Amino acid sequence: MKIIKKLYRNMFIYCYFQRNYKNFKKNKLRSTKIFNLKFK
Repeated sequence: MKIIKKLYRNMFIYCYFQRNYKNFKKNKLRSTKIFNLKFK
């Protein structure tokens, strides 16, 4: 039971990460642009 719970949690985290990874990359790019604009 414990192992299944752990597996399920890992799967959930993995799916969540996959879904948000594209947004994360986009946001990172955008914030990098803003950062470069501010500090040049």
